[in-house]
Amino acid sequence: MKTARKVSISIQEDLLAAIRRRAKRLHGGNISAVIAEMGEDVKRLEAMERYFEQYRIAPLTDAARARFDAEISGVRPPTATKKPRRKTS
Repeated sequence: MKTARKVSISIQEDLLAAIRRRAKRLHGGNISAVIAEMGEDVKRLEAMERYFEQYRIAPLTDAARARFDAEISGVRPPTATKKPRRKTS
């Protein structure tokens, strides 16, 4: 097991509330486990940025990142719905 370090942070109330909800739902209230998840996400982002730099690929825009995140999580983006045609007499 890796050694953990204790840190003190300042965080916005709404973010802290979201972290607490996730901790309660998934980790028996363990906020450190949620922070560890977030750290793993940061490591993935760093690796992605290094890959883009190495192969000279333009970084993802916010919109492209949202589409990518939705695709890998299995969420389909909303699509426009067509209105049914009226019958003409």
